[in-house]
Amino acid sequence: MCRSLVDYVLENNTVLSAIQSPFQIKRFHDLLGANDFSTSTSPNQTRLAKQRIKIPFSCRCGNGTGVNDKLPVHTVKEGDVGLYNIAYETFSNVVTYLEFAKFNRQNEKMGIDFCLPENNLVGSTI
Repeated sequence: MCRSLVDYVLENNTVLSAIQSPFQIKRFHDLLGANDFSTSTSPNQTRLAKQRIKIPFSCRCGNGTGVNDKLPVHTVKEGDVGLYNIAYETFSNVVTYLEFAKFNRQNEKMGIDFCLPENNLVGSTI
């Protein structure tokens, strides 16, 4: 098990605490440390859209390569048009639509050209 960082570009103005849950960051201080923020930084501090934030994650090392052992979590909302859109727009391609599909045991055929299935998935977690 190893620890690593990945750059994440904020889609919208976002409070720091809102970054913690989708990326499964257990301790808020890990997010602060990864970004050289003071330990007194408020979880309610707003970061501006298009800013880069470093996301700490645990990984497994094999063949000289670190592989993330968890995917971000996303609750489908109105306006999400597909796995590609969620991966690219919401997660700055930190995770790919193929990884979401594999993790959720879906394939691109189910989603019709990488779109969410026809049934309404708003509120579902992927």
